[in-house]
Amino acid sequence: MFASNEISVSSIQHQMKHFSRNMTLYYGRHYTKLRLNSVAEAALILESYNSVYQRLVDVIDDEISNVKPHGKIPGFDQVINLVDAGEEMKLMKLVRSGQVGVRRTLLGFCMKAGACEYGGIESISKCAKGDGGGICADAIFEEKNKDKLLRLRASHQNELEKLPTTSLRAGALKQEIHAIEVYLDVIKRNR
Repeated sequence: MFASNEISVSSIQHQMKHFSRNMTLYYGRHYTKLRLNSVAEAALILESYNSVYQRLVDVIDDEISNVKPHGKIPGFDQVINLVDAGEEMKLMKLVRSGQVGVRRTLLGFCMKAGACEYGGIESISKCAKGDGGGICADAIFEEKNKDKLLRLRASHQNELEKLPTTSLRAGALKQEIHAIEVYLDVIKRNR
Protein backbone atom coordinates (compact mmCIF):
# COMPACT_ATOMS: atom_id res chain seq x y z
CA MET A 1 0.00 0.00 0.00
CA PHE A 2 2.86 2.37 0.75
CA ALA A 3 4.70 1.53 -2.46
CA SER A 4 1.80 2.33 -4.79
CA ASN A 5 1.22 5.81 -3.38
CA GLU A 6 -2.45 5.37 -4.32
CA ILE A 7 -3.70 5.28 -0.74
CA SER A 8 -2.90 8.14 1.60
CA VAL A 9 -1.14 7.53 4.89
CA SER A 10 -4.08 9.06 6.77
CA SER A 11 -6.49 6.57 5.11
CA ILE A 12 -4.26 3.67 6.08
CA GLN A 13 -3.97 5.08 9.59
CA HIS A 14 -7.76 5.16 9.91
CA GLN A 15 -8.20 1.63 8.51
CA MET A 16 -5.53 0.14 10.76
CA LYS A 17 -6.83 2.05 13.80
CA HIS A 18 -3.43 3.58 14.47
CA PHE A 19 -3.34 6.50 16.87
CA SER A 20 -0.67 8.47 15.07
CA ARG A 21 0.86 8.80 11.63
CA ASN A 22 4.19 7.62 13.02
CA MET A 23 2.63 4.34 14.10
CA THR A 24 1.42 3.69 10.54
CA LEU A 25 4.84 4.51 9.11
CA TYR A 26 6.57 2.33 11.73
CA TYR A 27 4.63 -0.76 10.67
CA GLY A 28 4.63 0.15 6.97
CA ARG A 29 8.42 0.31 6.88
CA HIS A 30 8.71 -3.09 8.59
CA TYR A 31 10.57 -1.78 11.63
CA THR A 32 8.93 -4.55 13.65
CA LYS A 33 11.17 -7.02 11.82
CA LEU A 34 14.33 -5.48 13.28
CA ARG A 35 16.15 -7.41 15.97
CA LEU A 36 17.49 -4.78 18.28
CA ASN A 37 18.35 -6.80 21.37
CA SER A 38 18.04 -10.58 21.64
CA VAL A 39 18.10 -10.50 25.46
CA ALA A 40 15.18 -8.06 25.54
CA GLU A 41 13.33 -10.14 22.93
CA ALA A 42 13.78 -13.33 24.98
CA ALA A 43 12.62 -11.56 28.15
CA LEU A 44 9.55 -10.20 26.35
CA ILE A 45 8.59 -13.63 24.97
CA LEU A 46 9.09 -15.29 28.36
CA GLU A 47 6.96 -12.63 30.03
CA SER A 48 4.17 -13.14 27.48
CA TYR A 49 4.17 -16.89 28.24
CA ASN A 50 4.15 -16.18 31.98
CA SER A 51 1.24 -13.79 31.49
CA VAL A 52 -0.81 -16.44 29.65
CA TYR A 53 0.08 -18.99 32.33
CA GLN A 54 -0.98 -16.64 35.15
CA ARG A 55 -4.27 -15.79 33.41
CA LEU A 56 -4.99 -19.52 33.01
CA VAL A 57 -4.40 -20.08 36.72
CA ASP A 58 -6.59 -17.08 37.60
CA VAL A 59 -9.45 -18.35 35.41
CA ILE A 60 -9.27 -21.81 36.96
CA ASP A 61 -8.92 -20.57 40.55
CA ASP A 62 -11.90 -18.19 40.32
CA GLU A 63 -14.65 -20.59 39.25
CA ILE A 64 -17.28 -18.66 41.23
CA SER A 65 -17.19 -15.48 39.14
CA ASN A 66 -16.13 -17.14 35.85
CA VAL A 67 -19.15 -18.72 34.17
CA LYS A 68 -18.75 -21.32 31.42
CA PRO A 69 -21.92 -20.89 29.30
CA HIS A 70 -21.71 -24.45 27.96
CA GLY A 71 -20.60 -25.91 31.28
CA LYS A 72 -17.50 -27.40 29.72
CA ILE A 73 -14.79 -26.18 27.35
CA PRO A 74 -13.20 -28.78 25.04
CA GLY A 75 -9.68 -29.69 26.22
CA PHE A 76 -9.89 -27.44 29.28
CA ASP A 77 -10.03 -30.35 31.74
CA GLN A 78 -6.39 -31.15 30.93
CA VAL A 79 -5.39 -27.59 31.89
CA ILE A 80 -7.39 -27.78 35.13
CA ASN A 81 -5.72 -31.08 36.04
CA LEU A 82 -2.25 -29.63 35.41
CA VAL A 83 -2.95 -26.58 37.57
CA ASP A 84 -4.46 -28.69 40.36
CA ALA A 85 -1.48 -31.08 40.30
CA GLY A 86 1.00 -28.19 40.38
CA GLU A 87 2.51 -29.24 37.03
CA GLU A 88 3.77 -25.78 36.16
CA MET A 89 6.40 -26.97 33.67
CA LYS A 90 3.95 -29.14 31.69
CA LEU A 91 1.42 -26.33 31.50
CA MET A 92 4.11 -23.83 30.49
CA LYS A 93 5.17 -26.24 27.72
CA LEU A 94 1.58 -26.30 26.41
CA VAL A 95 1.46 -22.48 26.52
CA ARG A 96 4.76 -22.18 24.63
CA SER A 97 3.64 -24.62 21.95
CA GLY A 98 0.39 -22.70 21.47
CA GLN A 99 -1.83 -25.66 22.42
CA VAL A 100 -3.40 -23.69 25.27
CA GLY A 101 -4.35 -20.04 25.31
CA VAL A 102 -6.39 -17.43 27.09
CA ARG A 103 -7.26 -13.87 26.08
CA ARG A 104 -9.31 -11.20 27.79
CA THR A 105 -12.51 -10.14 26.06
CA LEU A 106 -15.32 -7.75 26.95
CA LEU A 107 -17.31 -10.74 28.21
CA GLY A 108 -14.47 -12.30 30.18
CA PHE A 109 -12.07 -14.73 28.52
CA CYS A 110 -11.55 -16.58 25.25
CA MET A 111 -9.93 -19.96 25.81
CA LYS A 112 -9.25 -20.69 22.14
CA ALA A 113 -5.69 -21.76 21.42
CA GLY A 114 -4.25 -19.48 18.77
CA ALA A 115 -5.94 -16.52 17.18
CA CYS A 116 -9.70 -16.10 17.13
CA GLU A 117 -11.13 -14.99 13.81
CA TYR A 118 -13.87 -13.01 15.54
CA GLY A 119 -11.79 -11.04 18.03
CA GLY A 120 -13.96 -10.48 21.08
CA ILE A 121 -12.14 -7.28 21.88
CA GLU A 122 -14.07 -4.74 19.83
CA SER A 123 -17.17 -6.82 19.18
CA ILE A 124 -18.84 -9.51 21.26
CA SER A 125 -21.63 -10.38 18.86
CA LYS A 126 -19.92 -13.58 17.66
CA CYS A 127 -18.95 -14.61 21.21
CA ALA A 128 -22.47 -14.47 22.64
CA LYS A 129 -24.74 -15.25 19.67
CA GLY A 130 -25.54 -11.65 18.90
CA ASP A 131 -25.39 -12.62 15.24
CA GLY A 132 -28.04 -15.32 15.68
CA GLY A 133 -25.57 -18.21 16.05
CA GLY A 134 -24.72 -20.02 19.27
CA ILE A 135 -22.53 -18.94 22.16
CA CYS A 136 -18.87 -19.60 21.38
CA ALA A 137 -17.64 -22.88 22.86
CA ASP A 138 -14.40 -21.21 23.99
CA ALA A 139 -16.02 -18.32 25.87
CA ILE A 140 -15.94 -17.85 29.62
CA PHE A 141 -18.11 -15.06 30.98
CA GLU A 142 -16.68 -13.05 33.87
CA GLU A 143 -19.31 -11.87 36.31
CA LYS A 144 -17.39 -8.75 37.34
CA ASN A 145 -17.79 -7.35 33.79
CA LYS A 146 -21.55 -6.98 34.32
CA ASP A 147 -21.56 -3.27 35.29
CA LYS A 148 -19.24 -2.36 32.42
CA LEU A 149 -21.46 -4.24 29.95
CA LEU A 150 -24.62 -2.61 31.34
CA ARG A 151 -23.05 0.80 30.69
CA LEU A 152 -22.02 -0.32 27.21
CA ARG A 153 -25.56 -1.53 26.47
CA ALA A 154 -27.01 1.82 27.59
CA SER A 155 -24.49 3.65 25.41
CA HIS A 156 -25.37 1.46 22.42
CA GLN A 157 -29.09 2.01 22.99
CA ASN A 158 -28.58 5.80 23.10
CA GLU A 159 -26.56 5.70 19.89
CA LEU A 160 -29.11 3.40 18.24
CA GLU A 161 -31.90 5.94 18.83
CA LYS A 162 -29.98 8.52 16.78
CA LEU A 163 -29.26 6.25 13.80
CA PRO A 164 -31.43 5.32 10.83
CA THR A 165 -32.82 1.82 11.42
CA THR A 166 -31.50 0.53 8.10
CA SER A 167 -27.88 1.61 8.60
CA LEU A 168 -25.07 -0.93 8.98
CA ARG A 169 -24.04 0.63 12.28
CA ALA A 170 -27.58 0.18 13.64
CA GLY A 171 -27.50 -3.49 12.68
CA ALA A 172 -24.14 -3.97 14.38
CA LEU A 173 -25.35 -2.20 17.55
CA LYS A 174 -28.46 -4.41 17.68
CA GLN A 175 -26.22 -7.49 17.53
CA GLU A 176 -24.02 -6.11 20.32
CA ILE A 177 -27.05 -5.32 22.50
CA HIS A 178 -28.42 -8.83 21.93
CA ALA A 179 -25.03 -10.35 22.85
CA ILE A 180 -24.94 -8.33 26.08
CA GLU A 181 -28.45 -9.53 26.94
CA VAL A 182 -27.37 -13.15 26.32
CA TYR A 183 -24.39 -12.56 28.64
CA LEU A 184 -26.67 -11.10 31.34
CA ASP A 185 -29.07 -14.04 31.00
CA VAL A 186 -26.25 -16.61 31.35
CA ILE A 187 -24.79 -14.80 34.38
CA LYS A 188 -28.25 -14.62 36.00
CA ARG A 189 -28.94 -18.35 35.43
CA ASN A 190 -25.61 -19.40 36.93
CA ARG A 191 -25.89 -17.61 40.24
